[in-house]
Amino acid sequence: MLSVVIAEQKRRGKKLAAKIPQRRRVQVVAGVPLTQGKLNAVRAAFKAGVPPSRIARQFGISQSDLRKALASDIAKR
Repeated sequence: MLSVVIAEQKRRGKKLAAKIPQRRRVQVVAGVPLTQGKLNAVRAAFKAGVPPSRIARQFGISQSDLRKALASDIAKR
């Protein structure tokens, strides 16, 4: 897929991005693609006592992915 994207960018005459900036990278935590900012916000909301179902709805992720993201926080400790 990446090769197709690069070929299309060359066809359109656009410069190729040398490297993805660190702040724009998506961190995949146990199969859950969340940016570091969203992951921090999810953890903060959980610690603040917001119900997991509401957090999942707000961030547009499944409750299963939410549990995985929260479990990865515990594993890092």
